[in-house]
Amino acid sequence: MKKILILFLITLVISCESKSKNNFDKNSTVYIILNYELDSHIESLNEQIGHKIGFLKNKDLKIGKFDSITKKYFNYLESTITELIEKSGVKDIANYEDHKKLSSEKVISELFFKNENHTLKGVNFLNETKNYSKEILKITENTFLEKRIKNTISIYSVYNKKGKEIYLNYHFNHISLISAITQLKNRQRNILEFENEFLNTIKFEK
Repeated sequence: MKKILILFLITLVISCESKSKNNFDKNSTVYIILNYELDSHIESLNEQIGHKIGFLKNKDLKIGKFDSITKKYFNYLESTITELIEKSGVKDIANYEDHKKLSSEKVISELFFKNENHTLKGVNFLNETKNYSKEILKITENTFLEKRIKNTISIYSVYNKKGKEIYLNYHFNHISLISAITQLKNRQRNILEFENEFLNTIKFEK
């Protein structure tokens, strides 16, 4: 139920934001709630994963590999969130005085885009995402989980009408800082869910 609520809130705030740049104050409470929900869910997933790894670590060599790949990408996403917050000067997303900074597109645009092209940071984001997807799929044998990873994380999941991959533009171009942070946190939650599901598969197989 919590996952459905999070997905609904993400869709709602991004939809509202795209319709009007003046809607941020109306959406700010939803963004704040959503970020706290994501933080709580991420903490819970980490606890579940830690417990399952402790129980299963000697039963399948793929467990350590899956966990290592997940942590590497998770930490990369965390460093990106930290960089965005530091560059923006935001001290607390729940502080009303920071709402103007959080509603700005400037920081995320300058980090990932330059004119119509990607910056080195933007290219690195695509490469990190591609590497995560590629490596994790090598050790994912469950068809349903494999499909979820491809549809959720793969950079080849978004194309324009000409068939060109537009993943970074689709997800991060012309959006507010708070929306970008929310998407990155949601991505962290997604990859932890993938690991949790992978561990469940190992548990039931053994």
